[in-house]
Amino acid sequence: MIQQGSWTLSSLADAQAGGLPLDAGRTDFTTSGTGTLEVNVDWTFSSNAVGFGVYRGNCTFTQWYADACQQVDIRTLTNAKPARLTITGLASGAYTLMIANGGPGAESGTYQIFLTR
Repeated sequence: MIQQGSWTLSSLADAQAGGLPLDAGRTDFTTSGTGTLEVNVDWTFSSNAVGFGVYRGNCTFTQWYADACQQVDIRTLTNAKPARLTITGLASGAYTLMIANGGPGAESGTYQIFLTR
C-alpha cells in the first residue's frame, strides 16, 4: 500500500452554487518503481455518483477544472460502490489522485492506493 485516507465533498448543487462544475478532492502520491497501480474508492451513499482519476505530476485544482492535467486513467462517475481503477505498467514518478462527487448529496468516503511490482 502506497497511501490511504478519507475525503469529504459537498453536493453537486452546493458546488455549482459556488461556481464549480462539481466538488473534488485531491491527494499527491509517488510510486517507487514501475508496476500495476490499483486505486480503490468507497463512499457512503449509492445515490451519489463518484468519479476519480490518476494524473501525472502535481495536478492542481485550477489545472484540473481547466482540463489541463495529463490524465493517466479515470473511472467515470458511477453509483456502483466501491469502485476500482487498475493501471498496468505505470512508470515510477509523481501522480495526483482526484476524486469528484457528482451526486445530489454531500459525500464522504475512503481511498486506498496500491502498487504491485
